[in-house]
Amino acid sequence: MSEQHPQGGEGNAPAPDLDEIEAMCAVATPGPWFVRNLDDSHAMNLLAVSTVADTGRGERWPDFDHGELIAALLVQEPRYVDCADERWDENAAFIAMARDAVPRLVEEVRRLRKLLAATPPGDGRSTETSTFAYRYFSPLGGLAADLTAQYTSPGTDDGFFLQIDRQVRLIPPTGTHSQDVHWLAHGLAAHTAPSRCASSAGATGRGG
Repeated sequence: MSEQHPQGGEGNAPAPDLDEIEAMCAVATPGPWFVRNLDDSHAMNLLAVSTVADTGRGERWPDFDHGELIAALLVQEPRYVDCADERWDENAAFIAMARDAVPRLVEEVRRLRKLLAATPPGDGRSTETSTFAYRYFSPLGGLAADLTAQYTSPGTDDGFFLQIDRQVRLIPPTGTHSQDVHWLAHGLAAHTAPSRCASSAGATGRGG
């Protein structure tokens, strides 16, 4: 049975079904996967994704095991595997990276959803919610997330909080990992101008 998840994503698209994604990952060939540069029987470059790391020798068929190949991105003779934009290397790198990255991203989304569910409800003070885009990119992949903060006027019962600047403080969700608090604080600090405008007395952000 699929887990319950909030609707809504980019535009009006529904949120991804994490159980379905996880099930697809579970039945696929185990990782890690690697990009292989090989040669076909005519000594033409053959690009593939494999369960075995590239040796650097560019083995020519039949001197490599076809059972090690997950997908072919370019077969030139005869030329029956190709792509019009010629992004063979980029596509191969993406496929190989996704084998390990997708399960990790599913786990991270589940963890963040639990944090959101554990966030205490508002206390009746006036609130204003804003969402800002967090983007992280690396050679191995990346993560894009929309982080939401709920701004309220400061109160005497705010409990533990981090002072972001003179008028803005952050109350992280209960049980938040220290690394996540760091990124929430970093994101809120980059958006303190609209936060200060929410109230002349300042604002308290509850990260989510």
